Amino acid sequence: MVHATTIGEVARQTGLAVSAIRYYEAEGIVSPATRTEGGYRLFSDADIRRLLLAKQARHLGLSLREVKDLIRDVSTLDCATFAGELGSRIAGQRAAVAARIAELRELETTLEALEAHLGNCACHPGKAAADCAITLFDEKEDHDDCSLCL
Repeated sequence: MVHATTIGEVARQTGLAVSAIRYYEAEGIVSPATRTEGGYRLFSDADIRRLLLAKQARHLGLSLREVKDLIRDVSTLDCATFAGELGSRIAGQRAAVAARIAELRELETTLEALEAHLGNCACHPGKAAADCAITLFDEKEDHDDCSLCL
């Protein structure tokens, strides 16, 4: 006999919200085979393992489409092939993370430069901010004629 678990217990076991479990069910990641007479969903141990895998994959930054593919693959591929596919997905995700980190570092550098620029600008009393030019970076060392504050 297959062990069947209610959605509340599955939520406790997986750490997923009941709404997330229902969403994953609607997206085909799990499909409970049975319901109780009262209409409660019943999940198998295999469903719980798929939900845990989906949760881990989402934490790794995989898209819903990638999670669906992963769940499909874990059910259809042999272990060695699955490991190779998973390794490829991980490598792709690592490359995307590295690119995003580079973008964020560039953004951080830009924000630091802007912050330094603004810290050296001397706005003229009574001048409306809307009347200032919006050229934020003026490579001048002399900020008395800052293009932001003129």
